Amino acid sequence: MPFVAGIDEAGYSPKLGPLVISLSLFQTQSDPVNPDFWAHLSKSVSKTVKDSRARVIVADSKKVYHKTTDLKHLEKTVFSFTYLSGQSNHNSLRQLLQALNHNPDCAEHPWYRPEEMTLPLHIFKNTAAKHADLLKEELTRNGIEYHGATVRPVLEGEFNRTLKRTRNKATLLWEVVAKLMAQAIDRAGDEDITIYSDKLGSRNNYTQLLEDVLPQAEILSAKNGKELSSYTFKHNTRKVEIYFIENGEDAAFPIALSSLFSKYIRELFLIQLNQFFCNCLKDLRPTRGYHKDASRFLRETQNFRKDENIPDSILIRNA
Repeated sequence: MPFVAGIDEAGYSPKLGPLVISLSLFQTQSDPVNPDFWAHLSKSVSKTVKDSRARVIVADSKKVYHKTTDLKHLEKTVFSFTYLSGQSNHNSLRQLLQALNHNPDCAEHPWYRPEEMTLPLHIFKNTAAKHADLLKEELTRNGIEYHGATVRPVLEGEFNRTLKRTRNKATLLWEVVAKLMAQAIDRAGDEDITIYSDKLGSRNNYTQLLEDVLPQAEILSAKNGKELSSYTFKHNTRKVEIYFIENGEDAAFPIALSSLFSKYIRELFLIQLNQFFCNCLKDLRPTRGYHKDASRFLRETQNFRKDENIPDSILIRNA
């Protein structure tokens, strides 16, 4: 049964907070090229927040969460799908990250203490368990299996060190995406796999990059375009298809789901960053990390950071 994966990021542009890239992985009996999971899962999943009481939301994270809302919709989806994958014993951010195949090293960042953040923040666990049961029932009925998600937060210190080596933020992003792709291909074993990713910046041609990911594979087709770039490889006895889609969160369910994982994890890290500084500076307003407000935040914390010997290299992203 062929595999289908989706990759998306959150936090590529901001000046503060981590960059997070996530992958979600499925198997399906239906056509793996553009499977309409939204149609298959219409009783348990919706693309719109207005249906959130009875269903989990899987859509572009920018449509699910913004500055005027809390994290409950993101959280319900993330916890429901994590429970669905058999991972239910996570009561802290660190445990959740471990359930999502990542064990972060936060030692150099005094504001990130994932073991101290109790989760969930906005929902009850039995709510997530109930939705996980509904998802499992509908997935099974439609011949779909969910194999979990992997998240990869790139914290600020690592971000800046990697940027110094690569000299290019796009290359930094690609290195993480390529590793996630390689992991998904490996997990698929001898089965065919289709991988969907949102377009990475303005890049249209991924041929050479993908040949580095699959050095032993034969490329059967390559189409480079502004809205869609698609590639087909023969890898041993199986087929590997990879699509980069403009606004991919609206087109491919696995991309949309990955965007929610990435956004939720980034926002949890930002909560810890804001709590650390706001607890020390009582009049300080929290930041979401984007450039204009990040500059305000950095001005207002400048003296405190100097007094506490907090280096810019572990807080301020250089690109």
